[in-house]
Amino acid sequence: MVAALCEAGVFRMALSKVWGGEQLGLTEGARVVREIARADGSTGWTVQVASLSWFFVRSLARETLEKVFADVPDLLPRGAAAAKSRATPVRGGYRLSGRWPLASGPFTPDWMLAGFLVDGAPPQQGGLPDLRVALFRPDQVTFLDTWDAVGLRGTQTRRL
Repeated sequence: MVAALCEAGVFRMALSKVWGGEQLGLTEGARVVREIARADGSTGWTVQVASLSWFFVRSLARETLEKVFADVPDLLPRGAAAAKSRATPVRGGYRLSGRWPLASGPFTPDWMLAGFLVDGAPPQQGGLPDLRVALFRPDQVTFLDTWDAVGLRGTQTRRL
């Protein structure tokens, strides 16, 4: 099923055309997800998690995105954008650790994403916290099998 969805291009619908995507907006992408979910709820959930996750990383540095999308645009991310951790600034980036509430997807992810707050960062304009999203390889995390839900068993959601 995941291979067929890749072939259909649903996982890259939110990506910029520069990276091989369709560059759909959030509303358009949500309409696609809604139609898929009408046929099967777990498939709709999986598509929204993997395809709409890219909205969170669009603002990363170009050189980072070039590394991420160098080979193929059909990348499958998992993770949680919720800021469930704090990161300490270190030379060249941040040191990040913590637990996030879920990492949905019945597939082996190419990338993980995790929301975090930067320790000691001043509030952003309007008093909002400095929320960021990190991208990293799945071999850098441990999945905890805590998903015990009646519905959406096909999503294989797990905590990080």
